[in-house]
Amino acid sequence: MELKGIRFGFTKLKFTEVTGTVLDSSKWSETHVSGGGGGGYISEGTGRMQGIDISSSTSTQHDIWIKEDSTGRERPLQLSGVDVPLRQGQRITVVFVASAKGSTAAILANHSAGSFWKLCGGKSIHREFIRSAGVELFMRLVVAAVILGFLFIPFLLSGGRGGGADAAGAINLLLLFALLLALYVGWRIVKGDRRTRIDAHLDKIGRSVLGAFQAEGDRP
Repeated sequence: MELKGIRFGFTKLKFTEVTGTVLDSSKWSETHVSGGGGGGYISEGTGRMQGIDISSSTSTQHDIWIKEDSTGRERPLQLSGVDVPLRQGQRITVVFVASAKGSTAAILANHSAGSFWKLCGGKSIHREFIRSAGVELFMRLVVAAVILGFLFIPFLLSGGRGGGADAAGAINLLLLFALLLALYVGWRIVKGDRRTRIDAHLDKIGRSVLGAFQAEGDRP
C-alpha cells in the first residue's frame, strides 16, 4: 500500500513499508555508566574531599531478521531504546520515514499480535529530519538578546551615566525585545505543533497498516 507523506515547509517526510516474516529475534540490554567529581585535599589531618557523582542508564538493543514478502530476501533490522515483543514466525510490517537527510525505522506493526509500536516519536523525527541548526542557533541568540535587553532597560530608565532618563529609548528597546520574545514563543509553538502532527501521522499510519493487512487476510 502507498503511505501518505507529510510536508513541513521545504521538507517532505516520505514513508515506505516492508512486510515480512520474523526469522530471528534477539534482545539484550546495554548499561552506560558516567561519573565525575571527586578529589580534594588533606593537610595535617584536616582537609576536604568531594564526593563522586555516578549515574547509569540502560537501553534495550534488539536485532531482528525478517524475510521480505515482496523479494524473498532476508534483511536485518537493528532497534535501540525500544522494547518490542516479537517471536519467530510472526508477520510484521516495518515503516520507514525518510527525507533528504536520510531515513530510519519509525513504526513496527505486528500483524500476528494486532499491535504496532512507534520506534521513534515526533520529537526525534523533527530533530533528525526537519530542524535547522541555523534556526536553532538564531533562536538561542534571540533568547540571549531578550535576557540581556531586559537587564539593560532599568539602566536606561535610571539615566545611565549621562544622568538624564532616556525613557523613549528604553521604550523602543522594550518593544523590540517584546517582539523578539513573541518571535521565540511563536517558534516554540510551531515546533511543538509539528511534533504533535508527526506523532498523530505515525499513529494514523500504524492503524492503517494493521487495518490493510487484516482486510487483505479477510478476503476469500
